[in-house]
Amino acid sequence: MTIIKAVLFGSVDLLQVGDAHGFLDDAQAQGVKLGLVSGRSSTDTDAATLAGGDRSLAGRFDLMISDHDVGATKPDAYAYLTALDRLGLPSAEVIAIEDSEAGGRAALAAGLATFAVGSGFSGASEVYSSLEGVTLSHMAAKIGREVWATQAEHSASIEV
Repeated sequence: MTIIKAVLFGSVDLLQVGDAHGFLDDAQAQGVKLGLVSGRSSTDTDAATLAGGDRSLAGRFDLMISDHDVGATKPDAYAYLTALDRLGLPSAEVIAIEDSEAGGRAALAAGLATFAVGSGFSGASEVYSSLEGVTLSHMAAKIGREVWATQAEHSASIEV
């Protein structure tokens, strides 16, 4: 079975809707890498946004890429493909969470299973109003995959 090893967020705005902290905590507790593939002008802008607010999100991401950094804008898949390359992971082991049609098309074109938050788009595996109450394990199960820690626990139980 394919194992999810990373989650790529398509917008910093996704992290300010509902309980994004709970989702991030869940993913990080399972050893999953987190990335931001943003359509904003630069990763500096995203970093400043993430550092604001009551509970800073700065430092929670293993990777941050903006369209500006790669010289292509969504719906071009290049930023997502660059993220996959930098993570050293195939698209089957990564999911994307997007909040726009252009971002959704970019993630899907990169071969990623893609979930929508807010308004849906064609090809989304599932649409959520926010990330509140959503777990990575639920997303993985929706597309017939397992989460990294879940698979590791499963393998350990077989060896016993």
